Amino acid sequence: DGKRLIRVHTISLPVTSALCNLFRHADLDTIINLSLKQGVNQILYKVEPKNARKALTQACIDSLFVYRKYCSTQHSPGQLILPEPLKLLPLSTLGMIKHSLFHCGTQVDQRAFLSAFVGAMPTYVACSFVDPCLFSLTEIPDYACVEGKDGRVFLPPVLKLSSESISREGVYLLDDGRSLYIWIGEQASKQVTDQLFGMVQQVEGGPTSLRLVYDSEAEAKSLNSRVWTLITQLRKNCPSFKTISIVTRNAHTGSSLDESQFFDHLIEDAARKNKWNPFDLGTKKEEVCNMSYIDFLCHVHKKIQDKFY
Repeated sequence: DGKRLIRVHTISLPVTSALCNLFRHADLDTIINLSLKQGVNQILYKVEPKNARKALTQACIDSLFVYRKYCSTQHSPGQLILPEPLKLLPLSTLGMIKHSLFHCGTQVDQRAFLSAFVGAMPTYVACSFVDPCLFSLTEIPDYACVEGKDGRVFLPPVLKLSSESISREGVYLLDDGRSLYIWIGEQASKQVTDQLFGMVQQVEGGPTSLRLVYDSEAEAKSLNSRVWTLITQLRKNCPSFKTISIVTRNAHTGSSLDESQFFDHLIEDAARKNKWNPFDLGTKKEEVCNMSYIDFLCHVHKKIQDKFY
């Protein structure tokens, strides 16, 4: 005879009555993951994307205001003080409100896919989804992208998400948590492109086709081997397989994605002209998603100061 049993799950969570402890132990990945899910949930329940963006921006301002008022009283009110674990909260918030998920011009099928992806997205993917990692493939340090004796692999430095980081002579890899993009500068060295893409046939207007090749006989410290080591590391422990898209300035040849799709990930720049639907933006005061990162920081700082007076 079977026995009826009750399974009891217990969990212990730390609690505190001190706001300083709350901010000291805040986890940015968790905050961004929850914010994304709440934003998607609002849109699914017929909230306009511009109102969802406004709520995300206001949540960032309110959080930093509370910290500034109650946990950082020793500083001058004119200073923008950020808690150490949340120093990238404004940047991640800007990445969220600039994401196509929160804009009217996004196609229905694309929004449905992104909403489903966010709904099942693990915490560790959230920040790179809105604040991608940009790497230079032509300036990889000697210590990076080489497997050590203990099996560890160090990644190259992450570049600032701005067009200032992009050189026409370079080749760059961008990881947005869902896909990998490789952007090839129009003046990239032929030696570099041959190592990564094989012998590329050139025609007027750009290459005929581009495909990242894997050279099984390449030395461990060769460019081809190190790039594939980097890609392998970025694909590890991900909920879905990260595909590789090649982006070049010569997109009209049919061998590349639209270059603007790559540069739209550079969230520290001001949004390119006519990127968003004018109806989606509302009034000029609401055009926060067009701002550069510096302008957005100034906007957040001003709103925090307004709450003091």
